[in-house]
Amino acid sequence: MSLPGGSYVFPDKTFVYVNPYKYKQAEDSRTYVFFLKKKGIAYAGHELAAGPQGQFEITGPTVQPAHLVPGGPLLVRYKGKRTTIFLSDLERAAGSNRKGGA
Repeated sequence: MSLPGGSYVFPDKTFVYVNPYKYKQAEDSRTYVFFLKKKGIAYAGHELAAGPQGQFEITGPTVQPAHLVPGGPLLVRYKGKRTTIFLSDLERAAGSNRKGGA
């Protein structure tokens, strides 16, 4: 799985680090929901659907979107939403998208 941002070390040992604007990187020992899409046919694996808007931290009692652009529709809709309600909404949406229902 690929996430936005990262780093690269050049042969002369200099490096570059890229962190997309207003994006909270995923951290170890945290729990996340990732909305994924397959990478292009030339690549194996998956990447976040809609970039940083496809990542939500659910470690605590409330949802924390990774995309932190003020007024962003997913930030407005989900930031601070109770994690249990968020997960129930996802389950319901996934069930309605399965063949024959759930």
